[in-house]
Amino acid sequence: MSSTPAKSKETSFLTNTAIASFILAIALALLFLVGLGDAYRNYPNFIVDKLNAQGQVVKNSIETFLNAGLPVEQFSGFTGLTDPLIKSDPDVVLIDVVDLDDQLIFENSKEGYAFDQTSLNKFARSDLQSENSDFRVSEDQRFYRVVLPLSNKFEQVGQLHVLMPKQAINERIRREFSIVAIVSIVAIVIFATFAFFFYKTLSRGGKTRKLMEIVYISLYFLVASAVVIALTLLYSEGIKAKTEAVTFSLSSRLEAAVDLGLDLEDFEGIEETFDNYVRLNPEISFISLREDGELMVSTEEPEIEQALIAAQQNFFEYEVEINPENNPHFQLYAVLVKSPKDILYGRLWRSAKNFVALFVASGFVSIIFLNLLKSFTVNPQPGTGEYEDLQLRRIEPYYFLGAFVDGLSLSFLPQYLEGLAVRSGAEVALVSTQFTLYFLGWGLAMIPAAKLINDRGVKPVLLAVSGASVIIAILMATVNDFYVMYAVRFLAGAVQGILTVGVQSYVLEMASKRKKTQGSAMMVFDYFAGRLSSTAIGALLSVYIGVTGVFWIATVIAMVLVGYGMKFVPQVRPMPLVGGGQAQEVSLEGAQLEESSALMPSPPAELEERSFLQDLIDAIKDFRFLRTLLFIGIPYRAIFTGVTVFAMPLLLDQQGFIAEDIGNIMMFYAAGALAASGIVSRLVDRLGNAHIVLFIGTASSGLGLCLVGLMAWPWILQLDIPFMSAIVVILGVSILGFGHGCINAPSLTFVTQTTKVAEKIGQTTVGSLYRMIERFGQILGPVLVSQLLFVNGKNPLTMSWIGLASVIFGLIFLVGVNNNKPKSEQIY
Repeated sequence: MSSTPAKSKETSFLTNTAIASFILAIALALLFLVGLGDAYRNYPNFIVDKLNAQGQVVKNSIETFLNAGLPVEQFSGFTGLTDPLIKSDPDVVLIDVVDLDDQLIFENSKEGYAFDQTSLNKFARSDLQSENSDFRVSEDQRFYRVVLPLSNKFEQVGQLHVLMPKQAINERIRREFSIVAIVSIVAIVIFATFAFFFYKTLSRGGKTRKLMEIVYISLYFLVASAVVIALTLLYSEGIKAKTEAVTFSLSSRLEAAVDLGLDLEDFEGIEETFDNYVRLNPEISFISLREDGELMVSTEEPEIEQALIAAQQNFFEYEVEINPENNPHFQLYAVLVKSPKDILYGRLWRSAKNFVALFVASGFVSIIFLNLLKSFTVNPQPGTGEYEDLQLRRIEPYYFLGAFVDGLSLSFLPQYLEGLAVRSGAEVALVSTQFTLYFLGWGLAMIPAAKLINDRGVKPVLLAVSGASVIIAILMATVNDFYVMYAVRFLAGAVQGILTVGVQSYVLEMASKRKKTQGSAMMVFDYFAGRLSSTAIGALLSVYIGVTGVFWIATVIAMVLVGYGMKFVPQVRPMPLVGGGQAQEVSLEGAQLEESSALMPSPPAELEERSFLQDLIDAIKDFRFLRTLLFIGIPYRAIFTGVTVFAMPLLLDQQGFIAEDIGNIMMFYAAGALAASGIVSRLVDRLGNAHIVLFIGTASSGLGLCLVGLMAWPWILQLDIPFMSAIVVILGVSILGFGHGCINAPSLTFVTQTTKVAEKIGQTTVGSLYRMIERFGQILGPVLVSQLLFVNGKNPLTMSWIGLASVIFGLIFLVGVNNNKPKSEQIY
């Protein structure tokens, strides 16, 4: 009999270990996939550029013949010209020449490869095609093809094709990343072993949580380092191959003249040719030609060129000597090409910052689920504090995943809806109304949600929410009509509104009076953690699997949400309605604990007989309530939805920020808001007045928006500081988030504890009315901001003007407020 509990406990240890290891496996899988995606996005570009340089060798020889006025069909020696390239370069399997009607003229292929000309005509444009290149890149399922035009003095007469098998690229990437996969598996095994002993120790009261976090972080960065090393090897190989190919291409153009015994000093246009190579190949730093060791031609000034040559450790370089075969005593020429290693470092930095963003995102996922696992290991008795903690922890992953699913598209949704509008023939200006309808659905759904929960209970409503989330994700992936999308976005907003009320009701029912503040804090953290992590992950995934792929990922996660709700969310008794029939709301868009909301006493029984209209009229008559609403609450909500959710991704995209960078930048808003949650209570205690904190919040928001608006200011762009525009935007977004964190909870505290109407109709009712009316700013924000952007031609400085208005509103609010420090105005 005694062995049964021990066996059950051992099973519990194994289950928790498996779940904890699975969480790390998800984080490492995302890391692996992002690194692999970066490799497939960047490495083929280097190889394609190398193929172009190889093709230029053949092109130069053929065009020399064509410029003599001879037809391409009469060119002799094609096989002898292309054989060295095909035999020496493993990436080149076919070189052919076709006329303008795609009729084959010449062909030479690597041994073992046979090609059907019909299949060669079925190539489509490749994503590797650069807008500024003088050659085209196409592909089919098996090959990449570089297409170079062949022209005589007057017109184009044909095309040169160079083919490379995709398998060659795949094998090199697999070779490097197979090692990363092995390192990842070893890391998971190490973590699983440690986690098993961690849960055993924890069950005996040991405090090893910090050590487990250290192991998790160490293993994550171990795998991240392995990915960086793999990318370094790949990119170094690609840059070197391209540098060598460009050098070989240039030397071949000069070699023909040297073989004839001609002096290159008698030729014009060599410097122009070198300049064109540098212009068309941004990775090339400079090219020089030397005659018997003396500098003859260079794309840089002699002083700069000498300095660049001296700094050998900062460059990939390749040098080819040109020595005429028939006259070994003739001048010795040498072509030197250098590519800066900064290109490699830039590509690696782009990957590294994505890894850091993923680490932060996966870290929040880990915190949520590891906290839940910790609660499960305790096995508390009902009625104890540990049991209460467990019940609160059960809802955390549900709310986190609910916010996560909705936030996956935050970084690209405005751009996606703009494209949908164009394809549907709708006005692009209507995109903002999609966001307005989303927040309208959010606000309207919260009104009947409380009554629905009161009638049906929390769990059925939450299960309905998760089921609706699955449907919404599927619709987002499949709906291609802009006008149908209105219904989808309204439903998405309604689901988030009901989710908010449902989780809040669960927290209020499960938490004792002393735990309600903790429950409010938990909701704020879960919401922002879900939004922050999903914004980063969604932005990265959109690059590798496309926008539609992200929505299908959201569908899968929403299905997990359904399963989690059915398995782990318990049924709770209905939540009673309070004051005027409005559900009490815990704030989400600001990362501050709504302690006042959690501690608000229920209104006296006689107040419950009042109608909603009576409460609303009394609240609006209160000057302090109305002033806070007009100059603090509504502007804050309008800026949150109009700028942060709608305009910011559009402006960043317009300024050339890539998708994953937009997601990373938007993370700083949530980070700023979370940072505010840690200090705003202490700030209010120190200042003694909530209204001072509200002014600091509006001023900070205004300052942040002013900085964001400067991203395209010429003075900023002219500063010789790397990434200055990005630094200004990140700083501005962080300050904006911090400012909003200072507004959200203190504004509710201010109206519930310092207004006369709160004494008349009750603090809970006033708080609910304030939050409900405040959401009109949330609804109007996207429309107002879109009109301002339209009037100003989408000028980012529009954000600065909005920021200035925020500061002015804060000053108007501050003027006339009593500077005394009443006890009721302090946050406890």
